[in-house]
Amino acid sequence: MKTFLVIVSSLCILTKINAQPGNSDTKTDLLNLLKSKHNYERMLSIGKDTGQSYKARYCKAFTAIKVNQEKVLSYINYSLKFDSTALSKEFVDYVYVNPVSSVHNIKNRISLLGYFKIIKYSLENSEEILPRSTEILFK
Repeated sequence: MKTFLVIVSSLCILTKINAQPGNSDTKTDLLNLLKSKHNYERMLSIGKDTGQSYKARYCKAFTAIKVNQEKVLSYINYSLKFDSTALSKEFVDYVYVNPVSSVHNIKNRISLLGYFKIIKYSLENSEEILPRSTEILFK
């Protein structure tokens, strides 16, 4: 009987994992998009290359997300519906912050929940890149 319960529990867990549209690769792609955004903003802040080569990489990363828009939106919608509590506890810097800077504005930090909402907004409104700030979360 104990073995039966272990097997049934394992199947339930696997079913939940497989039921989620997308996978950890989608989340990784979304976080890599944020890294591209930060690299572009870093280059703009130091005035090198006017950020054009980094902007091209950033736009390419966002285009890759847009190409898989249906999969990404499905993943985001699922995450917002079923994982919102966990996502609201993980935070990222949305706006690039120099790592040696002593000034870290709390307004630059958002939860993954907020970040996913920004991506969803950007995809649904056919944006070319992500908004520069988090203001759209408060509209």
